[in-house]
Amino acid sequence: MKKLTLYILLLGGLFTGACRRDFLAPDFSISTSYTEELVFTSAVEAQKVLNNCYAYLQPFSAYRMRYGLAPARTGSALPASYTDEAANGTTTAQSWSVTNGSFNQFFNPDNMWETCYQGIRRCNMFLENIDRVQDGDPPVVARWKHEVRFLRAFYYFELFRRYGGVPLVKKALSVQGVLNNDLSEYYIPRATVDEVVDFISKELDTAATGLPAVYASGDLGRITKQTALGYKGRLLLYHASELHNPGNANPQRWRIAADACRTAIDTAEKAGGHQLHSNYQRMFLNDSRTNKETLLFIYESIGSAYDLREGHPSAGRYGGTNPTLNLVDKYEMKNGKPITDPTSGYDPQQPFKDRDPRLGMSVVQPLESWFGVQFRPWYGPGGLDGRSVYGAKPNDGSWSSMLVKKFVDVGEGANRNWTLMRLGELYLNYAEAENEAAGPVAAVYKYVNLIRKRTGVGMQELPAGITKDSMRTRIRNERSVELAFEEHRGFDARRWKIAEETFGGATWGWRTFYNAQTGALSYTRYNFQNRIYKKHWNLYPIPQTEIERSKGSLVQNPGY
Repeated sequence: MKKLTLYILLLGGLFTGACRRDFLAPDFSISTSYTEELVFTSAVEAQKVLNNCYAYLQPFSAYRMRYGLAPARTGSALPASYTDEAANGTTTAQSWSVTNGSFNQFFNPDNMWETCYQGIRRCNMFLENIDRVQDGDPPVVARWKHEVRFLRAFYYFELFRRYGGVPLVKKALSVQGVLNNDLSEYYIPRATVDEVVDFISKELDTAATGLPAVYASGDLGRITKQTALGYKGRLLLYHASELHNPGNANPQRWRIAADACRTAIDTAEKAGGHQLHSNYQRMFLNDSRTNKETLLFIYESIGSAYDLREGHPSAGRYGGTNPTLNLVDKYEMKNGKPITDPTSGYDPQQPFKDRDPRLGMSVVQPLESWFGVQFRPWYGPGGLDGRSVYGAKPNDGSWSSMLVKKFVDVGEGANRNWTLMRLGELYLNYAEAENEAAGPVAAVYKYVNLIRKRTGVGMQELPAGITKDSMRTRIRNERSVELAFEEHRGFDARRWKIAEETFGGATWGWRTFYNAQTGALSYTRYNFQNRIYKKHWNLYPIPQTEIERSKGSLVQNPGY
């Protein structure tokens, strides 16, 4: 009789775990003496397996990967550092290797192939055995099944948006075959993109039918109906985008995506009681656990360890993530005009004055008090954080004279969670899909303006009479601003097929100079890195180890 631990410890990627077990370890306290039959006749033990299915959400927390706690995740850098949003203040971070051109089947800091298939394996095992449980509350056990259906769909979605078509493993693959050195069952070819999307979409539909919209406080953080519907909307938005419809816009796909996104919004608001949070900055701090905007988050207890990474060296920290002007230039003036408009009132020597309030809530600017110390990123006397004067930390500092404020709590020690989905994203998902399906109709304006006018932001509404193409530009800009640093930009630019032009080339920051006599700070734009991005990077490479172990059943993505 097979031990449950074999099932839990066996599979990493499709082939990785079958050949190598040293990286695997139990995640929860399931007795190693239990058989699967015994575990799944006990609701208490079965719930531990359920929790194990949730465990593979953890590596998707950007907080963890920011300081290297998440396996195979971006080398102690926020995902923003791999995009045009930011650069890592530490030049030894893996993001610098990638943006200098190193990204392939042998080196991919965001390779989630193994992690996702481990999660899928656990979900399959749970679904195949949960009906053995005899002492559980039937409605609760039924809900568990729908939670796990969502989790399996989530892991497949994360594979899809990185790799495109992937093998669809719908059952827990045999342990006996591995023990007998027969891996033929593992040689599963890649499904097409359409097949993968169809499978995920149906799984999310099924999950939504059996999930509540609201849980009691003791179950805070579990999957809700609106979360399942929200992920279906995001999935179909990706599927309708240019990356998966090259040169051939598919209006029907946009209509299906728009309808799915609208259903998710309606369910979130009416059944789930969700609404936009009244404090944009606080939404990502302690409020992240209880605010009504968040649909799905990852529990974290990181606190000061994350804040230590994102502070500036003169406050005893590490230089953090440095926002680029490529991003910051997208923040409009408070009057709603882009800074490129000569009538906007923008002054490049006072670049933060009268800007969209979300800029000040997301980015630390020069001279701002941060962690109780003035941020002074200039060259010359008194400059502590510029690239020429950084004391005992020669690899740290701010390349752009800016730091990330979003997610950082200056009080330190306060815990916060990584938000995976929130209502603001659903509004923008729907606006994008509806504009592509029907043009800039009233509903498109409505949901973009709700974002812009949220309490504490108060930006001007979009002007009337915008064309479909112009609205597309405005929506994309709004996503860049509203969702900055939240791990959307990298995938958005890829699915829109603009990453080659936006992630490659000049990376702009401020070079600041301080006049000690007048106390004035002057700003000069400069290019601190010419980045490399190759077109075929729009889809990630399948790890070469998986290709080699597949005996020809896996075909690599083009260009690798």
